Amino acid sequence: MTKMIQWDYKGTKSRQLKVNAIEHFDARGKRYLYGRADQFPRRACFYLDIWIDKTGRLLARCWSHGIDYDWRSFEVLGFPSSLIPEFSGKSSGDDSWIPESLRREYEEWVREEF
Repeated sequence: MTKMIQWDYKGTKSRQLKVNAIEHFDARGKRYLYGRADQFPRRACFYLDIWIDKTGRLLARCWSHGIDYDWRSFEVLGFPSSLIPEFSGKSSGDDSWIPESLRREYEEWVREEF
């Protein structure tokens, strides 16, 4: 199976990391950490946004503007807070800290919606 999504850097791997599907979350009051968009010819643009809440929960959302796409939300468990990047107002584009398991979930979602 060929990869559909290109990442700039290798991701974080750890057996302690777990990605759980959760209900859709409201991003109000949460701090935005990372965002990416992947555009495919003659298809919608697919997005991954990552947020952190005040308690340190790392949350991610896979979404698209199209009404035919099912959004997915995740919580990343066991992620060391020391690896969470500081945020200065917009995504730096550095994806090296994003867990491999979350990357796999995003790519699986894109394949299913494609």
